[in-house]
Amino acid sequence: MIEQNRRRRFARPRFSRSRLIVIIASALVVCAGLLVYARAVRETKGAYALANDLPRGALVYAQCADLPALVKRWDESTLKQQLVASTSFQQFETHHLAMKLVERWSEYNDAFGFTLDAGALAGASQSKAAIAIYDIGRLDLVFVAPLSEEQSAAANFFTHTDAFDEVSLPDGTTYYRREADVDNGREHQVLAFAWARGRFVLATSERLLLRTLANINGRAPEKDRLADDPAFQTLSRELAPHFATVWVDQSALNRDWYFKSYWVQQNIEDLQILRAGLFDLELQESKWIEHRRFLLSGQTTKQTPLPTNEAQRLAALMPKDAPYYKVRALTNDDNAAHTLRDTLFDRPPQDDTERGPTWSWHSYDDSDFAEAGDNESDYGSGYEYLDHSYDRLIDDPVDARLQANDTRYDGELRAATEARHVAALAQALQPARPLYAATSASPQVNAGPLFVEFRRAAALTLAAPARFDRAAFERALSALAQSRLTIADSTAALQWTDGAHDGQTWRTLDLPMLGRQLCYTLDGRELFVSNSADMLHALSAAHEQTDVHADLDATPALDELTVVRLDRRAQGFDQVFARLDAQCIKAYWAERRGKEHDKQDETSAPTNAPHPSEEFFSGNIASLLNVAARVRAVEIRRSHQPNRLREEVALIFN
Repeated sequence: MIEQNRRRRFARPRFSRSRLIVIIASALVVCAGLLVYARAVRETKGAYALANDLPRGALVYAQCADLPALVKRWDESTLKQQLVASTSFQQFETHHLAMKLVERWSEYNDAFGFTLDAGALAGASQSKAAIAIYDIGRLDLVFVAPLSEEQSAAANFFTHTDAFDEVSLPDGTTYYRREADVDNGREHQVLAFAWARGRFVLATSERLLLRTLANINGRAPEKDRLADDPAFQTLSRELAPHFATVWVDQSALNRDWYFKSYWVQQNIEDLQILRAGLFDLELQESKWIEHRRFLLSGQTTKQTPLPTNEAQRLAALMPKDAPYYKVRALTNDDNAAHTLRDTLFDRPPQDDTERGPTWSWHSYDDSDFAEAGDNESDYGSGYEYLDHSYDRLIDDPVDARLQANDTRYDGELRAATEARHVAALAQALQPARPLYAATSASPQVNAGPLFVEFRRAAALTLAAPARFDRAAFERALSALAQSRLTIADSTAALQWTDGAHDGQTWRTLDLPMLGRQLCYTLDGRELFVSNSADMLHALSAAHEQTDVHADLDATPALDELTVVRLDRRAQGFDQVFARLDAQCIKAYWAERRGKEHDKQDETSAPTNAPHPSEEFFSGNIASLLNVAARVRAVEIRRSHQPNRLREEVALIFN
């Protein structure tokens, strides 16, 4: 017993020492984790340090890692020269918005007494800089940048203080202010600037300047910093800034009148789902990457991830001459049916449920109610000669109403019919369980009246290809095509036939009157469907080449990949819109040369030099594509998470 107790006494320290070592090791791990976390917090806070200076409530916030370098790079770039010389920029200069901005900036310059441009702002910053916009209409903004006291003394702002009122705050901070009437005297603003604790601050609102100085001096009310915004905190933790970063409060922008009126894409309804967004531009040697992070306003539909190897495999199948393709995971069979519908056919009929009354006086005029004469044969029957009312009334959405006991318009009937056929197509595809889809489009310009043909194709990856029901698929697809080509609910039948070439076999559905066709083939797990036999052959040929690799970087799982090949611009854009705009361009320059000739004396001749197009697509948009001539392709990767949307947009250079 004594010996056992002695052993226990000597064994106890050995046990305690081992336990102590484990505790110490665990503590070290925890401390290391805390240190790493603290460092990450400091780095993140430092990365967005200027957001701590700016007041909360900004609609848009932008920061740059090195403003002087950016200004210098921009001034010396050919990109700037090409943009300024572009048709798009020259047309924008004449627009109301541009003229208002130039007018407002000129009024600011008059108030400051010197030119307030990018060079002046760059001279007031060491490297980093940020700007926040709080009111678009009044152009209320704040600019803040780290700046040493010596540099501030040499900045343009502090060499022109004689024209400003000097104001001293109780904490010793001094700022300079000047009142200005802007917008042709309709608005009154106070322009102000200051230097405080190594920060230069410029504002077009005295109230915003004072709030910024309070943040810098540590006297601000609680949670009055932009960095305190919960949405900003969430997104800034997820995205490390690079060259330039922009934050937007999309919910506030969606309510702003100026944003809704001047937003170029006019798709405000599509933006309602977005609460906030953070965009970051990373410059690499061969490409620029824009990292996008969004907070969504509600729960999104659960997305099926698209594995990297599947994205690369499907991308490799796309025709090399196709200017556009998209690869994505499918959420359900109905999604696959809609994918085929949208790929093979034009835009679906619109079901306009917001109709007016079933009958309207405005559809008619007095002649529609005139009585026939006694001798109607002298003038012919009422329908022998069709006047202007014929075309107008037959296309009038009110007059084209179906019978009084019918509750739908013809367009509504077509939409309902198509929905039934799409559901049937989804049911036909269901046993084969479509997983992923790749779609591609390639315009081809022809010499005939139908001068452009949009060749399109889709590749569906099936989880159970052996269960693919060909008969049901063909019935559903032909019914869908039939609803687009003939009268709604017509019973006219279209016939599928076999085709074969170079060892490839496929099924074809000829579409009467249009000289077009639909075709498909099942090759292993892939169901290829197209409105062009050439594209179908290209997909099948690519599928047989085991050494084909997509020109894509390895990426984590995503939901969707979209690629626009700008090196195929001539085929996909220029040729099409040059034909569309040809007559307008010819008439415009004929009129322009005529006016120029009238201004010249009789001995001079009008110039015959080629002129750029002034049309929207062949002129404005084409000039922007010229500016981006170095960009070979644009790749957009998208993935959804609960209440989140992530996008990576890469501009690949030649």
